[in-house]
Amino acid sequence: MNTPLPGITIVSVAFFVASSVGCFLSLMLFFSRKGNMKANKYLALLIFCFSLLQIWDVLIQTGLLVDYPHMLLVLNPLLFVLGPLIYFYVRALTSLDWKFRRMLVIHFLPAAGLYAYFFPIYSLSGEDKVRLIAKAFLNHEFIINPAFYICGEIHILAYLLFSVRNLVEHSRSIRNSFSFTEQVSLTWLRNLLIIFIVLWLAFAVRVFYHSPLIWEISAFLALTTIYVIGYFGYNQPLIFPKPKIAAEPEPDQAEKKKYATSALTDEEIDNYLSRLRALMDTERLFQQTDLKLDDVAEKLNLPSYYVSQVINQKLGKNFYDFVNEYRVEEVKRRFADKKYDNMTILAAGLDSGFNSKTAFYSAFKKKTGVTPTAFKKNPIQAQLQ
Repeated sequence: MNTPLPGITIVSVAFFVASSVGCFLSLMLFFSRKGNMKANKYLALLIFCFSLLQIWDVLIQTGLLVDYPHMLLVLNPLLFVLGPLIYFYVRALTSLDWKFRRMLVIHFLPAAGLYAYFFPIYSLSGEDKVRLIAKAFLNHEFIINPAFYICGEIHILAYLLFSVRNLVEHSRSIRNSFSFTEQVSLTWLRNLLIIFIVLWLAFAVRVFYHSPLIWEISAFLALTTIYVIGYFGYNQPLIFPKPKIAAEPEPDQAEKKKYATSALTDEEIDNYLSRLRALMDTERLFQQTDLKLDDVAEKLNLPSYYVSQVINQKLGKNFYDFVNEYRVEEVKRRFADKKYDNMTILAAGLDSGFNSKTAFYSAFKKKTGVTPTAFKKNPIQAQLQ
């Protein structure tokens, strides 16, 4: 029987390198004791499954599937494992108390069902499998129906959307508990999800437009993704040293419902707000770059959720904006005081409590409508805008 001869190409080498590096990184992450070890294990499994899928591409690109026929469709169902692992990884990173429960096994039922569906093919002899593979190669047919990959695309997309939603909720929650976001905002995880979405798009194009160029782009993205998620995942520190931060809705969303069962009276809320403002004015807590809601609550000798309720309900703000407004006012005061004429704009911001230039400029423009530079040059005109 004439069968296609294996051929080594740049694309197949790229897939092979991505697979090899990914398997190595997955072992490092799985046994790592750095950062969030629970999240690292999900990431390790994700990289491992992703890497195994690259092996299928190597077998197809080189024609080596003919020499290893028992690999036929063995790896493909792992496509339906990627989505749940991405979602579990995001949950484990953004929620310290999140854990895998038995009921979550349901997420892997599609992959298990596919293994059961393909069992008749698995049970074929090696010669029969070679005939199927050779026929597909010689007739330029798909070894597996494209509908399989279309379903896989939809499956992964659903989990990517759930992951993005969870990340948005995490971003909302930290603004109700932190006066800074640089170390806890998981910006790199957001970028990682963007990479996964780009990879998803490339795979979708590859399904519908089978061309060498698409395969090369896919190979490059696969290799890049492996390095990125491996490096950043391994170096990602533990975000929550304390129990999980309860996610808070935005202040203007369903406030009555949110605080319907609160024990605080209007009089108590006004009293606590006065104490809070006095504390910020006298002890100037806003100048602490790592100020957290728990720190303020401890100073007031109040539960943190009381302080959060006062800020959210009475002022219509989250903790992040509340503190940063004090910092902006402090910067404006320094701009108006000749004693600080020799202080640079950035130094004024950092000395007022901001821990980065980006956070400083963003908060200042949000509050005043202009950049710190423009405000300092013409404060009167800036305030009139």
